[in-house]
Amino acid sequence: MNDPQSPLANGPGPSPMETLVGSSELTVEFRDGRTQTVTVRQLPIKLYQQYLASMDDECAMVELLCSYPKGWADTLTPASHVAVVEEGTRINRDFFEPWVQRRLERQKLFVPDLLDRMLKMAEPGQPSPASPPASRRNAGSPSPKQPITP
Repeated sequence: MNDPQSPLANGPGPSPMETLVGSSELTVEFRDGRTQTVTVRQLPIKLYQQYLASMDDECAMVELLCSYPKGWADTLTPASHVAVVEEGTRINRDFFEPWVQRRLERQKLFVPDLLDRMLKMAEPGQPSPASPPASRRNAGSPSPKQPITP
């Protein structure tokens, strides 16, 4: 992302034609050497929540962007996988980023210190919200010196 030429940087968004047709085409290569031209979608707003959830699962993101079933992304070469992610980011960024901003603003209305809480939880050494407090982490577990008895 440090590369200013990367589509993930603040570069050009979709062309007017890509916005009109709602997609762009990209030639991908499969691990077995075949190539294919695929359509990378400019996602409709109703799929933005799913797109946001896929940020931590690039295979799911690639499959969503190209409308292919689960497992399809695994058949791509690493370079093609990255190309689909970058192209999807490029053609969706202009519309997706403002949606994320509006979403964050709505959340701030109901939980004003939400961002501060999230940043504090992300600090090293902080337990995750799913982790029990340290006082309960080992509750009920035998200590290493105690034998386990039925």
